[in-house]
Amino acid sequence: MVIDGERYMAELTLQYVPQSLDMLATDMDRRLTVTGELSTLRIYTEQAWKLQGIRFLDEGARSGHALLEGQVTGELTLLQRESSFAWWRQIRGIAAYVVNRGLRDYWSSIPPLVPRQGWACRLLALASRAGEVRRFDYKLQVGQLTKGQSTSLATLIANNPQVVGEKRFTYSCHGNPWRQLTELRLTNFLGACGRQSPVLTLDGRFMARQAIPLARIVTQENQVHALAEAASFGLYFLRLLVSTHVWSFRAPPPMPARKRELLPGVIKVKGLEPPEVIEIELEPPRHGIPVLVRLTRYKGKNADTDGDTKAPLLLIHGYSASGSSFTHKSIPEPMALYFWNKGRDVWVVDLRTSAGMPSAVLPWNFEDAALADIPVAVARILFVTQRKQVDVFAHCIGAVMLSMALLVDPQTGSEVPAQWAHIDDVDPPDGVMPRRYRKELAVLGESIHKIVLSQKGPALVYSDGNVLRGYLMRLLRGLILPQNYQFRAPDQQSRADQALDRLLSSLPYPDDELRQENPTWPWPKNRWAGFRHRLDALYSRAFRLKNMKCKTLAALEDLFGPLNLDTVSQAVHFARYNKITNGAGRNCFVTVTRMKQRWPTGGTLSIHGEENGLADVATLKEMENLMAGVVPDRHFKTLSIPGFGHQDCLIGIGAREKVFDPVERFLS
Repeated sequence: MVIDGERYMAELTLQYVPQSLDMLATDMDRRLTVTGELSTLRIYTEQAWKLQGIRFLDEGARSGHALLEGQVTGELTLLQRESSFAWWRQIRGIAAYVVNRGLRDYWSSIPPLVPRQGWACRLLALASRAGEVRRFDYKLQVGQLTKGQSTSLATLIANNPQVVGEKRFTYSCHGNPWRQLTELRLTNFLGACGRQSPVLTLDGRFMARQAIPLARIVTQENQVHALAEAASFGLYFLRLLVSTHVWSFRAPPPMPARKRELLPGVIKVKGLEPPEVIEIELEPPRHGIPVLVRLTRYKGKNADTDGDTKAPLLLIHGYSASGSSFTHKSIPEPMALYFWNKGRDVWVVDLRTSAGMPSAVLPWNFEDAALADIPVAVARILFVTQRKQVDVFAHCIGAVMLSMALLVDPQTGSEVPAQWAHIDDVDPPDGVMPRRYRKELAVLGESIHKIVLSQKGPALVYSDGNVLRGYLMRLLRGLILPQNYQFRAPDQQSRADQALDRLLSSLPYPDDELRQENPTWPWPKNRWAGFRHRLDALYSRAFRLKNMKCKTLAALEDLFGPLNLDTVSQAVHFARYNKITNGAGRNCFVTVTRMKQRWPTGGTLSIHGEENGLADVATLKEMENLMAGVVPDRHFKTLSIPGFGHQDCLIGIGAREKVFDPVERFLS
């Protein structure tokens, strides 16, 4: 918000008096009273909010940065109907339906379906429900100030103590039900009002930090009665959600069948020979599935000559992705091709967790691949090329795994017992650790010259939306996501699969992406939409849509693939500590002492997309804090990439100029 030309951030925390559930579940006047010492308004300068990383701090630390803090009282009126005429609700609902999906629904049914008897009445009934507006009305008042009583803001609040806001829940043009429920528009705040008023957004980090449901039963006559009332309120809210936004839960168009190309292959460019492929068995098969690491080499033009002064370049993919992220033909310019054109000997690794490897569906911890696959791959590259060092570009979880491999104590961890070493088709017993390659780990640090960490590293900060997703995933994963969850919807969908895809079609996106995915003109199919929704259910927002070419979106199945949800869940621990941890949630890797002893000194570049929906750009600040004093400043650099998200830094339009060129300058 802007006050007298200065930009500020406002934070509103509300505590409610317990209310009877049977009153909330009826159409009576539903009110919640705001009171208590936890109900506060805080105001910060925008500069301090960003530079000090205030939104990542706990409540006590936040209070110390506030310019002003005061207690808040008032009330919230829940889900009240906004007065309107039936004909106006019908016009409003039908107009939004036509813009959002009606034209495309009709176009896709050409030759047009013959309307059934009574269709007009049913359409009007649905439109009347969709066009209805339910309101959350906040009427608050700032009372005694506990901090900043003498500032100009305090004077402004004394003259305008009321804080009035609203949430409007209705089906509208490109409206999203979850954004409508989590965004509060202030219509009266410090004298400001109108459409340019501040908008407050639900803080997902606050909910995750509480680690308990913010709405819960505090007293009960008996458990059966309490559960019945809770179910009644839940079903009442569900009925409102579905009846109002029934057209928002749209089944995505089916993806056409295609032969998937998840592993790196031939890049058809003059002068580039077919790649050399090396597969290395790492340990005995698990559940009959081989455990391999795969190296694909795009041999440099001068690789066999003494004049090649550039180190081989190893490219490491993220989780649920594969080496195709660097090589696929649908990418405007694949990273492997870019660096090959720069005279590099390029090696693309597919770890055991790669979406292109059969072992991707097994429940690995990230350290399983980190402490075996990466050191083995680096050792093989050096053996084949007869070089002393490699440069490494590691993306997302690949950067996490590389950090683990560099910082672990090579002498810790148990290897697979010798009696299992030569037995195929027999699963190791429960509790047996995957094989650790201690010799390769011991020399890994000195085998690497320069490192580029993309989006993550030994220190990282997850985005607000992703922290909340991680918290909800722990609570609801078993109810919502099946164990065999995949990004491509099954060809033969059960009703549960259909319900899941309809639910995911309502995921919140920025306004421009909602319009791009749901254009008014009817002919775009956007058959990638369902795949993207399933991807973003786990990762918040994997890429910024405007940076993606149509042919890249059509090939998403070649860029993301099979995964295991147990493996994904390890990232919940990263979000809690802002550092990498092992599968049990313990920080066994990141200490200043280990960083000084083991981190390569050739140079490190940490890059990050500013629009990243998975990991926050504040990761760069965390990396700077970690690296301060570990290596001289000239050996560590950061690069913030405006206008880019997470995966589009590799596969998006403009990645060459914004990402590849700066990385090449750093490596050279």
